[in-house]
Amino acid sequence: MDHMTRIRVKIGEIEAEVSGSEEFVREHGTELLHEFSKRAPDAVVPSVASKEEVVDNLTRQLKHPSEHSNLFEIDGTSVRVLSHIPGSLEAEKQVNAALLYLLGLSSQGALDGRYSGIRDLCTDHGISLNHFAGNIRDEKNAFIVTGTGTGKDPTIRLTTPGKTRARELSQQIEAAG
Repeated sequence: MDHMTRIRVKIGEIEAEVSGSEEFVREHGTELLHEFSKRAPDAVVPSVASKEEVVDNLTRQLKHPSEHSNLFEIDGTSVRVLSHIPGSLEAEKQVNAALLYLLGLSSQGALDGRYSGIRDLCTDHGISLNHFAGNIRDEKNAFIVTGTGTGKDPTIRLTTPGKTRARELSQQIEAAG
């Protein structure tokens, strides 16, 4: 008997769910993501090699929770960090929030995120947003930022050294308990 599988995608106010056999979810999950890209063109839809890869990743996540399940609560493209975000200066906390946010998204198959998601995370943790864009932009070895400009919500991605820093930060937090 085929296992029952379910994926739910929520971007902003738009939410959809596909459930059924794994084969059914694979087939219709791709259609679901395609429909999202048409209805919410400005939303953060995970950047991956293919829509099938997203469905595969979502199916895998249902069967095997994230290795960071004690650190993150992830709902679609919303990442909540469940622990204190370390740092002695606000700029360091902002950068650490960005590292953790993008690590959380990457654990779900996304390659990039948006500044607005990181800003929301900082606000949730009481981290000042003063000089946010400059502090993130200054970390060129950790982040690739595209789509900047007045009134824009830039896309941000971890570099290879940034991924290493994010993993090390998460291990440090998890070790501290």
